[in-house]
Amino acid sequence: ATIQAIAAYLDVFQKIADAATNTRGATKEIGTALTRICLRHKAVEARMKTFTSAIMDCLVVPLQEKLEDWKKTVVNLDKEHAK
Repeated sequence: ATIQAIAAYLDVFQKIADAATNTRGATKEIGTALTRICLRHKAVEARMKTFTSAIMDCLVVPLQEKLEDWKKTVVNLDKEHAK
């Protein structure tokens, strides 16, 4: 959800930068600067997506696969403890 919010924000930010770039005067320079900032933030967004994907693939999914085994182990431990 966070990455989607950032992507939406950067899309709107890019539209504002484009509008400022297409004007005359000093606003054009501001638009160019905003475009550069937006490009850098999009690079950060791409790294966040890569990091999130790595966490999902290397941590969350393997843990979810072991969840059923852990539940069985807990049930067995509870039975032994009850004895």
